Amino acid sequence: MLQSATAPEGSALMGRAYLESRIAQHDGYLWPFDRPRMVMRGPIRERMVEDIGRLVRDGGDEAVVTLADLSALGWPQAQVEAHGKAAFAMHEVQQAGAERRRIDGIPGRIAEAAALLLFCGAALLWAGLGAGAI
Repeated sequence: MLQSATAPEGSALMGRAYLESRIAQHDGYLWPFDRPRMVMRGPIRERMVEDIGRLVRDGGDEAVVTLADLSALGWPQAQVEAHGKAAFAMHEVQQAGAERRRIDGIPGRIAEAAALLLFCGAALLWAGLGAGAI
């Protein structure tokens, strides 16, 4: 089997590169390679977005996360320069989508509560008529 000069030991080539995406385990998802050994753009950015999100959550309400924070996590400077800004942009898009889903979810919950109230009211009325209480 062919091995790439930059591929980690024992990794099989899949097309032009090997699979670096997260792997589902019984206790969650794991990254198969350390940050410095990753070479594929998509998984690098996905992992950086995950790191940025964790840093923001851990930083509290006033969290400030920079490209230097990614380097402190073990990302090589070349990867931070190549993918860091795009990862921050992807994180912002994900956060905006999550905020929009929270706002959009409120009217749906109000409608569900109203439907439940109507159902329970009709069931109680039917039960009262059947028992002769009404």
